[in-house]
Amino acid sequence: MAASLPVTTALVSGLAILFLVLTARVIRLRIRHRVSLGDGGNAELTRAIRGHGNLVESAPLFVLMLLLAELQGANTWLIGVLAGGFLVGRTMHGICLGFMKPTMVLRSGGMLLTLITMIAMTCVDLAIILL
Repeated sequence: MAASLPVTTALVSGLAILFLVLTARVIRLRIRHRVSLGDGGNAELTRAIRGHGNLVESAPLFVLMLLLAELQGANTWLIGVLAGGFLVGRTMHGICLGFMKPTMVLRSGGMLLTLITMIAMTCVDLAIILL
């Protein structure tokens, strides 16, 4: 029988949508500014590339920790809240860098929410194996 992983599935779906939105933004900016590789010294493209890259750098570890917690029977409500917080944090950060002039409220808030949920998910995973 296949394992039911609704929280991991929902998060990965949300992250995939965000990934596609941020990817499309980078592609549009590359076309607009005629830059094939790198950022061509364009600050707007640099921010979009980093918004996309930061998602790609941080999401895999969180998804893996979530998957392990869900497979081991962690409280669905708890990990659902953490997964939702992670997605909101990554969205705030990615949209801020990819689509807006730099605003520290969204960028810092997104990073803070990401780090808080990452730390909390680490605690959940450790609690599963230690308690």
